[in-house]
Amino acid sequence: SVNITLSSGKTRKCKGKGGNTINGLHFCAIHMKMKLKTNYIIHKVNTDGECLFNAIAFGILLNTKKQKPSYKEYKTLAKELRKIATDVLMEKIETNDVMFTSAMAAEYRNSTTKSDKDKAMSYVRKMRRACQWGGQIELIALSDEIHQRNFKGVQVVNSNMKNVAQMATNINSSKKGKLLKIRLKNIRNGGSHFDYVSKKKS
Repeated sequence: SVNITLSSGKTRKCKGKGGNTINGLHFCAIHMKMKLKTNYIIHKVNTDGECLFNAIAFGILLNTKKQKPSYKEYKTLAKELRKIATDVLMEKIETNDVMFTSAMAAEYRNSTTKSDKDKAMSYVRKMRRACQWGGQIELIALSDEIHQRNFKGVQVVNSNMKNVAQMATNINSSKKGKLLKIRLKNIRNGGSHFDYVSKKKS
């Protein structure tokens, strides 16, 4: 094992197998992974079943105010974003948008309801609850709101900061603001929590 220095200044033993020493620095799989992660800041938000909206709200406020938002600030915006998303989804049902209605019906697994429209309505009622997890359907529903705030969109990334395919709002590259990135933990098992991610300034 080899001692390596963390960004905190502390040292720890690197127990990765193999690796190379270059100019006195040891590189192994663990070391390289840590180096990758130190290029980003993970801004942790509350784990209350509303983490998708919490993470997006945190990112919006951080980039708008140029300072870290308080819990109260990002929670207030998170609840607003949830309402906006569910209002959009309800409008899609009422205007007979087949794509959205079918997607919501597929997510709402309740065999006692009959039509796709009934299932979609049940899905929205469930999604209005503060503790209900949001996902890809809600991301798409928030696209216009994110663009109106002058951001390019929201992209979900994995723990290695790689984009997760088909997990994003619609992207509008003409907007001057950033593409907000939120990290989803434990993707292989369906995901467990979203946090906002920003790149460290060089």
